[in-house]
Amino acid sequence: MQNFRAWSTPKAQSDNAGLAWDPFLSTKDPAPQYEVGIGRISHEGHFYGAEIYSVQAGKRSEQPEVGAQFTEDAGHRFCVNFYYPGGSLEEEIC
Repeated sequence: MQNFRAWSTPKAQSDNAGLAWDPFLSTKDPAPQYEVGIGRISHEGHFYGAEIYSVQAGKRSEQPEVGAQFTEDAGHRFCVNFYYPGGSLEEEIC
């Protein structure tokens, strides 16, 4: 969380004027639809993981586009990180 706070300071915002891609989906050209792979939600300790697939022209991608990691606290779900081939959201912005 400290890394995210540091990134949101006025100086950091001026240094990082913006992202040229969607950091949650790891793409510059998002698909019209995405879905979670059925039976593809994992649970380890306090964390859950889900594979996210793009859907274009009614056909789901063969491989997941991104993996989402989240946790639950007091009945609320919180995103922790997003993983893509070769990296993660946390690595990109921190």
